Amino acid sequence: DYNVFPLEDYLLGQSHEGEEEWKWKGVKNVTDGRSSDEWAKVVGWYVANIDGKNQKFSTLAGALRAYDASVIKKKGNQTKESDLNLPQEYQAATPKKRERDVNVATPSPLPLLSSNSYDGD
Repeated sequence: DYNVFPLEDYLLGQSHEGEEEWKWKGVKNVTDGRSSDEWAKVVGWYVANIDGKNQKFSTLAGALRAYDASVIKKKGNQTKESDLNLPQEYQAATPKKRERDVNVATPSPLPLLSSNSYDGD
């Protein structure tokens, strides 16, 4: 059997491969070993802690972005890169020698993931 999931989630999962005990901030992967659904057993879903409440997401990228947005909403201009899972998606407002403030109003564009496309043929 093969489990196919979004390339972006795969790349995010691989971005910290080899680091011991890496955990995303405010987001965790949940699987259900007792389910008859293979996807739920192996891949599962993601739960993000948003304003003290757990919200479910089908993709890692969606959960990370929602968590980061909630942090920025809460901390505003006091948000630091280390508070976020995906700080590279937000343009720095004021560069400093240490962490920079993050400006949520100007997210960086996502890179194209592949030049190959499937056209259904």
